[in-house]
Amino acid sequence: MERALEAKTKFHTSVIKKDVFQLELKDAAKDFIRYFSSRAHYDIDLLPVGIADEFNFVNFVAEKKSWNECVRKIFLQCYVDAELKQACSGLIAVYMFSLILLNDQAITIPENDIQKCGFYCTKNEAFKSLKFFINDDVYDLIKKIIDNIGMFGTISVDSTTSSIPTLEFFGGHTFDVGLHQQFIYEDINLDTARIILFDGAIPEIGQVDNIFTQANEKNEKIIIVARSFGDDVISTINVNMQRNTLGIFPIVVKDDISHINLLFDLSTCTGSEVITSQTGKRLSHFNLNDFPNITTIKITKKEIKFDSKPEFKNAIKKRIKNINNRIDSALWDDQMSADDIKEVFSNRINSLSSNIVKLWVPGSDEFLIYLRKNFNFSLNYISSFANTGKIITKNFGSKIKLPKHMPANIFEQAFITSRNSYQNIMSVGCYIVNEK
Repeated sequence: MERALEAKTKFHTSVIKKDVFQLELKDAAKDFIRYFSSRAHYDIDLLPVGIADEFNFVNFVAEKKSWNECVRKIFLQCYVDAELKQACSGLIAVYMFSLILLNDQAITIPENDIQKCGFYCTKNEAFKSLKFFINDDVYDLIKKIIDNIGMFGTISVDSTTSSIPTLEFFGGHTFDVGLHQQFIYEDINLDTARIILFDGAIPEIGQVDNIFTQANEKNEKIIIVARSFGDDVISTINVNMQRNTLGIFPIVVKDDISHINLLFDLSTCTGSEVITSQTGKRLSHFNLNDFPNITTIKITKKEIKFDSKPEFKNAIKKRIKNINNRIDSALWDDQMSADDIKEVFSNRINSLSSNIVKLWVPGSDEFLIYLRKNFNFSLNYISSFANTGKIITKNFGSKIKLPKHMPANIFEQAFITSRNSYQNIMSVGCYIVNEK
């Protein structure tokens, strides 16, 4: 009997009546709506808490108002269900869910009519909508940067010891890999060249003899990116460069954490296949025509720059999105510092992006993260207007306190998820909670 009681004390289930739990949910809904409509702050650093804080906004309200764990997880589930389907919709869905909990008729338009209500949105309307969610202290800066780089650029935020923020603008791709240290020249400028990506070492001249012969016969410039080059290979390249019989440019990928994915990032930007031992292919098997050209190239001992290719824009955008998702995970799950994230992820995004603004600002790591998250939300939010047009929020319910105009896809996904979350809650007879 004592063992049974002890087991129950350690872990047991309890039943919460439907009406009792729904009252808790409604109280939480009031809390969320109140915080969503105000400018809350973190106690420690006084940074505003807003829509760019993603699921942490829900956690912030839950902690401030002492929600029970079950309530918090239901609100978080609503956020996740929406955000996974459409960026920027997660907290809008939680807000709508809160409205519907308090009044199930607060939003009544069927989701299959929402997209039909979408129509052209002007730039000023899109920015006015964004301003509803973003604090004034960063909105003007965000607008200025988006005006310069467009909706598909990349914003890099880094710290500076200066007291004055500084903006730098970059075009094309820049990767921090450079010419082999023993290469005869310190820097090279080329109009065009073929690029070869080899994920391995090239210790012997026999591995690239076929490539060198073809380059000589066709008088083509070749950039070879590899993990290392043997002394004989570099000597052969240098001698032929002096004789003007070959145009081969060896680039070395450093053996450190920041370069783990560099070859595949280069592949995404250039369309050149990464040759690895897993492919079963050797350099000697390739024809020069198998390798693509890149243009307007500048190479130093530290970096390579070249023009972007429009045909790879979507692939690059997808890769950047995956990296940003990994950054979010690193921040909250892996607890990586801002410096670690910059070393592992941020430089990759800068290299992949062909339209970059680098913002140098004074402040703490927390402030840099705050700016990055607001920039990321703003780019996704503004681009959604371009993709699906705007809707007029008042047409969907008088209780909705949102911007006059919102992106149709964000509003639609938020509504669908909030309604489904509400229906799931209402359809059960009681709630069983695991407790310790």
